[in-house]
Amino acid sequence: MLHFEIPYLLLLCLLSVYGAHRLWLAIEGAWRSRRPERPRRELTPELADSQVLVQLPVYNDGEVFPRLLDSLSRLDWPRDRLEVQVLDDSDDGSSVGIARRIEQLRKNGLRVEHLRRPDRVGFKAGALSEGLELTCAPFVALFDSDFVIPPDFLRRAIPEFADTRIALVQGRWVYLNEERNLLTRIQALMLEAHFALEHRTRARAGRFFNFNGTAGVWRRAAIDDAGGWRADTITEDLDLSLRAWLGGWRFVYRDDLEVPCEVPEQMSAFRTQQNRWVAGTMQTTFSALPRILSAPMPFLSRLDLLIGLTGNLCYPLIVVLALSLPHAIAIRLAERDVLILHADIPFFFFATGSVAFFYFRARRQRSSREMLLRIPALMALGLGMTLHNSRAVLRGLSGGARIFERTPKRGGGRRRSREFLPWLEVGMLLYLVTIGLYASKVALFSLPLVGLLAIGYAMVIFSGRGPGEGEESAQGDSSQASE
Repeated sequence: MLHFEIPYLLLLCLLSVYGAHRLWLAIEGAWRSRRPERPRRELTPELADSQVLVQLPVYNDGEVFPRLLDSLSRLDWPRDRLEVQVLDDSDDGSSVGIARRIEQLRKNGLRVEHLRRPDRVGFKAGALSEGLELTCAPFVALFDSDFVIPPDFLRRAIPEFADTRIALVQGRWVYLNEERNLLTRIQALMLEAHFALEHRTRARAGRFFNFNGTAGVWRRAAIDDAGGWRADTITEDLDLSLRAWLGGWRFVYRDDLEVPCEVPEQMSAFRTQQNRWVAGTMQTTFSALPRILSAPMPFLSRLDLLIGLTGNLCYPLIVVLALSLPHAIAIRLAERDVLILHADIPFFFFATGSVAFFYFRARRQRSSREMLLRIPALMALGLGMTLHNSRAVLRGLSGGARIFERTPKRGGGRRRSREFLPWLEVGMLLYLVTIGLYASKVALFSLPLVGLLAIGYAMVIFSGRGPGEGEESAQGDSSQASE
């Protein structure tokens, strides 16, 4: 059985490396949180007199975009020093209502341009790039359509640019619809860990973290120096972040700069978002890999960057692990090999226990009891997305990710398709239930993993999306644009 055990143990080791990395981030984050933060900078007269451009990309988001425009009207920055671009690629008729609201803002003294392109070449990156060509503003703030701009956002973010090395100031997302359902609660916890642990820890350590596409301010000179917005990947925010960072620019993360937004409320919208994030991250990482490997940086910083960028490889690794479970159980029962059984212990700790600890550290004001309910649901959902996200990984690595699929706001439109993946997920669920029944009689040590996998696939399949129901996006429609 040695021919099987060596690749199986290598698989466990790889997954454990990614788990150990999360554990390291959680521990490092706890350590760094005990150290005093550097004092916040004051807004100097020179920076207070700076011209600021606010770019608002929109595509068929008529339900939520008026709220963003309302928050824009309360933005505390001199009107003669503020210009706004509404980058409207909508094709659903919502542009008429947007134009009316923009006219009202103009009457209140705001300089707002309503930019409509004849085509949508480059999707969101193309819209942002074309908008920049029309301005000389030294600072550019970006907000997606389902966000709400705090009135003091610019007055708290702009002072950080007193350091001429700073290219980006990123704010933290908070969630208006967190309590809507289980899916929104899980996403809120996932994103809190991303911001409060990953971003905050890396920012304090002076390591790379990426712009999240919204709720941030860029120095225009850094965008230009890095080569501008590019549409050759579907995660233009990560792409620009990497190019700027590797070019010597540095970023600031403001954990106290909270920007309200919405997370997807339906599984189909969540899947669309995950597909773009996963595929785009792999696509961007692959294209930037030569520069990452040759860039002058400390070994641990490079290791953290590479593990962080390639973390989505865990999805296909988990699929392979799930498919190999029957053979692994049979070997353990037949050979009773203590060494093999002990190999499962560190895997369970690093690949499961470390993940639980990582998200528990992100709990903020939530009670421990509430976290004990959310974390298992979060882990199950992550495991249930493995087939879907594995396909996204392959798309990203193969160059198949070319169409920007926007995340539908508040459910969006739904189209039917004959996509085969949902049936594969149903087949995987039936397979896992069978393995679980088998393991319950002869191999109880496998039940936790099999159970979480099965629950996760059930969540994905039965949470508003079944076989035959397509993604909530226009599949294959090249007109999709900014999120």
